[in-house]
Amino acid sequence: ILEEAGDVANVSKPLNTLALIAVERGQYGRAFGLQERSLEAARRSGLVSVQAVALLNLSTLHARVGRLEAALSNNEAAAALHERIGDRGTLGGMAMDRGIILIELGRLDEARDAIAEGLSIAEDLGRHDQKLSALLSLAKISMLQDESAQAIAYAKRAVTTARSGAHPVNVARALATLGASHQAAGDLPASIGALEEGLVVAQEIGALDVECAVLKNLARTHAARGEYEPALALSRDASVKLPRVVAGLADEQRALAREQWHGVQDVGVRAAFELGRVSEAVELIERSRAGALIESLGGRGTLAEAALPPTIAKEERALRAEVLAARNRLNAARAAGKRKAIRAARDELRAVEAKTLELAERVQRVSKAARVTIDTPPATVPQIQASLRENDALVSYAVTTDGEGLAIVITPSEARFVGLGSLSAGTGSPDDDTFDMADAKALRSLLV
Repeated sequence: ILEEAGDVANVSKPLNTLALIAVERGQYGRAFGLQERSLEAARRSGLVSVQAVALLNLSTLHARVGRLEAALSNNEAAAALHERIGDRGTLGGMAMDRGIILIELGRLDEARDAIAEGLSIAEDLGRHDQKLSALLSLAKISMLQDESAQAIAYAKRAVTTARSGAHPVNVARALATLGASHQAAGDLPASIGALEEGLVVAQEIGALDVECAVLKNLARTHAARGEYEPALALSRDASVKLPRVVAGLADEQRALAREQWHGVQDVGVRAAFELGRVSEAVELIERSRAGALIESLGGRGTLAEAALPPTIAKEERALRAEVLAARNRLNAARAAGKRKAIRAARDELRAVEAKTLELAERVQRVSKAARVTIDTPPATVPQIQASLRENDALVSYAVTTDGEGLAIVITPSEARFVGLGSLSAGTGSPDDDTFDMADAKALRSLLV
């Protein structure tokens, strides 16, 4: 109606809203189209404030799907318009967003400057949450630049800021960052203390994403101390919970989320190697491989449409929407800081997740007939061995964060680890461009 009436000044706003709805539904192509139309209408209107909003929304959308250069360009264009308006509060938030994008691009000095600008504005205007976000980001940058003392200082300020607020989830995040900062400084007991405190808070309020992040960092800290039993147990716990973290996300977001959790597999496999636990290492690798397979085939939605009867496919989509809605209500309750509401929302989310497990069992039964598995469980060593012929072997490779190469060799009669040494010391890897025939012969002598 607005377009027919030629009201270009007001057309941009509903287009922005429709784009946000499309994002929540995982319809990113449609969201980009709507957001571009919104920006075009805003430019035709000549209103600087409307153009700035459209550019900022477009920047956020690009960042959400990993198009970082485009996100940065639109953020800078929006900031230039807000400078003309004189909206200092919005400029502070945009500086924060720009800093986070720059971190992902590896431009750390520029990121530090942008986030420091956001911190200064937040402190001047008394914006508690923005100040906390800035402190956490500055701690992350300091860790990336090997400035662990500075990271600890920022993280401690973040914990103090979080405790003065009304949102327990922020306390858990700040403690997780403090634990990671102590770990970077080599103070492992202090790291474990902060992380365990953060884990208790995250579990109490049902913040599963924060819980998984803490579990990963705790596993790394225990492994650094040579405590491989707890490192393996924590890694396995995080890997099992990861599918619940990404449930309800669109395929693009799910792939990005899985990439962030690569360290869970890494530290777990290394711990399993040190303990000689082949089956646990295989479980971690196969769980990761299963998730990657689903993403490469176009996501669960594509598989569901191909393999499931329409009634179950419809139920699966509806239940995914229920999970998302329940998670949004839990986030809103956390934001309000009302513990009673948080408990109720957490119980509701758990009930919906229980329904997803029941549906998953039915999906597995139906999909087996079509030779397609929707949420592929990790293959076990006996299952792999049963699929191998007499002279067959399955070899899986892993490279840990400290550059150690590992191989797992599975034959019909045995499963064993093979240490390949430090790849940084010149040992070739099958995925390395420098891998040559001499490397192949050396590798064969280790494996066969």
